Amino acid sequence: NTLNPMGPVVLGGLLKVLDATAAQDADTQTRSLRAFTYQAIAQLGNRLPHLFRSNTDIAERFFSALTTEPQGVRASVQESVSSLAGAYAGIGGEVAARLESVLLTAVQPASATALPQATVEGVRLAAVKWAQRLFPFNHPAARYICIMAAGDLKYEVREEAQRGLKPPQADSLSNSAKDSAASSASLSETAKDADKYPTLTEFLAYTATRLPKLEKK
Repeated sequence: NTLNPMGPVVLGGLLKVLDATAAQDADTQTRSLRAFTYQAIAQLGNRLPHLFRSNTDIAERFFSALTTEPQGVRASVQESVSSLAGAYAGIGGEVAARLESVLLTAVQPASATALPQATVEGVRLAAVKWAQRLFPFNHPAARYICIMAAGDLKYEVREEAQRGLKPPQADSLSNSAKDSAASSASLSETAKDADKYPTLTEFLAYTATRLPKLEKK
């Protein structure tokens, strides 16, 4: 990959473009430049995911941009956020835990924020898509995120969240399950387990951490 040696330099340059230009009160040319830059970073993430997977800084920056960028740029950010999820697919450890926190914050309803309803809907949609793409179906936090958005007023958000509450079909395994099954026949059962609901005990234990009042009862 000829891009690999230059990857850190390219990524650094793109981030500097965002740092050097103002999100608000920008002219048309600047907005176009910012929109292109988000798209370029997302593409780089899919080409060189190792540059992104050591922390959640860029993921958090993109989710924040969904609420801070002007309307003309936000559409490109929405598309770029969706694409960037591929860079973090199958992530684990502390980075995965931090991403869970980012998504749980992003899926909060409009009533819990001071943001406009339309802005919140875009952020919630991105959170639901990331939860489905990054984590296996038996992941309690991912299913909790989908439940949080399953009653959203916006059809697109509601439909995506409800889709995330239905087990994948046997012929349509998640990317992580496909990779696992393809790498070794002995992992086929693990892949199947990953596409089942989390156990009731696991899910209730997780829900109690999100809603401490339930645990007291």
